[in-house]
Amino acid sequence: MNRNLSGILFSIFSRVNFIVCIVIFILFFSYSSLSQAQNNFNLNTIVIDAGHGGKDPGAVYKEKKKVLGKEKDITLSIALKLGNYIKTHFKDIKVIYTRDKDEFIELHKRAAIANKNKADLFVSIHANSSKKKEPFGSETFVMGIHKNQGNLEVAMTENSVVLKEKNYNQEYEGIDPNSPEAYIIFNMLQNTNIEQSLNLASKIQNEYKNQLLRFDRGVKQAVFFVLWKTVMPSILTEVGFISNKEEAKYILSESGQQQISYSIFNAIRNYKKEIEGIKDDGIVIEKPEYKSEVIPGFETVDTVTVKENVKEKNEPDNKEKEDSVEVKETVQLKDTTDSKKENETTKKNENNNKKDNTKKEDRHLFKFNDIVFKIQITSSKTKIPVNSEKFKGLKVEEFEIDGTYKYLVCSSKSYDEIVNLQKLIRLDFPDSFIIALKNGKKISINDALKEIKN
Repeated sequence: MNRNLSGILFSIFSRVNFIVCIVIFILFFSYSSLSQAQNNFNLNTIVIDAGHGGKDPGAVYKEKKKVLGKEKDITLSIALKLGNYIKTHFKDIKVIYTRDKDEFIELHKRAAIANKNKADLFVSIHANSSKKKEPFGSETFVMGIHKNQGNLEVAMTENSVVLKEKNYNQEYEGIDPNSPEAYIIFNMLQNTNIEQSLNLASKIQNEYKNQLLRFDRGVKQAVFFVLWKTVMPSILTEVGFISNKEEAKYILSESGQQQISYSIFNAIRNYKKEIEGIKDDGIVIEKPEYKSEVIPGFETVDTVTVKENVKEKNEPDNKEKEDSVEVKETVQLKDTTDSKKENETTKKNENNNKKDNTKKEDRHLFKFNDIVFKIQITSSKTKIPVNSEKFKGLKVEEFEIDGTYKYLVCSSKSYDEIVNLQKLIRLDFPDSFIIALKNGKKISINDALKEIKN
């Protein structure tokens, strides 16, 4: 009896061991397959977007009222050259252009092309412009919150093209591209592919700086309609300022465009190697040389392509660089002398005029000649830094009433508009409510509406 029992137990134990071994084997195999699948993510499809086109010329360079260059032509040339690099060296990657000729493509359709083709990467190419002639250099944007007024202005300039579209009100959910307040909506719709987008953007800036010796304006975040609805890593690169004569000559030249497309290709290549776990792809490409070309209407000028020139000319726009997104691979140029002066001045102001400055700031923020509506998201007996994580990246204004600090977002003279904005704000701040201000002082909503009607 004991022997039979022992035999039965041994048999059961053996079977259990066998089953456990099988389960462990299956789990190990499944894990290995999953890990392998994760490591074998490949770039299969890239969508290249040449900014503007057709009836939308983008930014233009003028000399004595004569147009000598258009952004739409620069972006198309660079896009086609970039696509050619990819097709030549990566036969397995499918390249799709949002446009391959001079035609007008609506912004939402550009994103739709990328989404429909299940692209792994979306690269939008643009040229920058400024009201001033001095700014120069290259910068690359990803979808995100505006870090400063400069970023907002660039985005608003690029987004203004939607007004040329037939159904822009419907396609962009009634957002006015010329209204800074409207951008609050997009600030709440962060790109889920932000890390990969920043990774590629930093690689592009590194190429501009280290290979072409261009002035690096950094990696930045801003709300661009063309990036808004893409569901893959996406970037928008501003290859240079068409409003700067020297830089315009470079980005309008054939060899300059060849160099730029070469740099973007190298960045994509390095990004591809990184995500696919490839150490050496065996590709050897010679950097194209920049050759001085005769461009009709331009005098002969030397293009800004050397570091010495960058050091001499980087002061006018250095302030914007402080708000660039910090990425390990992106090296920023900083004027340490100016920084020291700013720090010393700040410390003196903090020590001597703390209370005074706060009052001045409040007067400046709420100096209105008429009624304005805002949204209060919270209040506190103690001060909360306006850049606190609690505010989830929103641009916040501080308003003190009877020792209580009120924190406000958005601003509109239209009650209907502020009500619509409040609906969005309540997604993150359910207790937020609308307040009315007249000449910087709080009044009731009813009084404000009565005065508006009168």
